[in-house]
Amino acid sequence: MRACALAIAGLIAASTAMAQNAPAITCEVADFTMTMRLYLPLVAGGSGSPGEAGMQGTLEIHHQKVPKERRFWSLDGKRPAQFWNQEGQLKMLLLLGLGEDAISILIDTAQRQGDGEYTGAFRLVAPGVKLAGKLACVVG
Repeated sequence: MRACALAIAGLIAASTAMAQNAPAITCEVADFTMTMRLYLPLVAGGSGSPGEAGMQGTLEIHHQKVPKERRFWSLDGKRPAQFWNQEGQLKMLLLLGLGEDAISILIDTAQRQGDGEYTGAFRLVAPGVKLAGKLACVVG
């Protein structure tokens, strides 16, 4: 639990520095299956919708069944395929690549104790591979 609190504190500091007081979502996961750092500016005005510039960040998949050339992805400029940010729930579907080789990542989180911290799970699906784990996000 302490490690999760430290990770969330780091996310808050990073999102504050990057956002320069603009609303944004910052999510992070680092475990034996994958490492992801995602930053998504939101539209100003309180709608909670993704900004036009798209995401910033990286994804690295640590699974031997994923070909080496498909393990590292830049998230820069990409937009979620689906997005939900209402009533204490934050959900995103990210699609990387095209066709049969596409990789999907489902992020499903819920707000903790009425603040900007969200915790939940991710599910990554790639050809022949299904991974799942926990992640933390900060909205604010």
